[in-house]
Amino acid sequence: MRSSTHSRPFLSMSPSLSPAPETAPMRLLTRLTLTLTLPVLATLSAPTAQAATLTCSGTVTSVTAHADGSIWVKPSWNSNALQLCNAATVWKSVPLESCKRWHAQALLARSTRETMVVYYPSTAVATTCGAIPAGSGADAPGYLTNQ
Repeated sequence: MRSSTHSRPFLSMSPSLSPAPETAPMRLLTRLTLTLTLPVLATLSAPTAQAATLTCSGTVTSVTAHADGSIWVKPSWNSNALQLCNAATVWKSVPLESCKRWHAQALLARSTRETMVVYYPSTAVATTCGAIPAGSGADAPGYLTNQ
């Protein structure tokens, strides 16, 4: 504590003392801090689009092989026909050999009415199986299996 002749104690436990009045440099510093900090905090707290994973399963009502090599299925979990892959060219990083096997598996699932399971390792466009967009707008599957 400072001497009692000073009008303001340096450190006081008394709740009746008010804080020092703001000075122009302090107001500027506070405003500058808020101006720089608030946008950063808003960015950090804002929701960001994150890729999710999906596992979709159900029956297949149709399998279509198009002239361009694209393989589409009409699954029970989505009201749209979805592209699985392309047997003529690499589509969304799905190798041709994988696509040919998936085509055979989709045909088997269709003819035997087995449940087909499609795993999407990274779905930037949908958060549910029913929301996967039609056709080539679908994300590439990671694997396909029949049960």
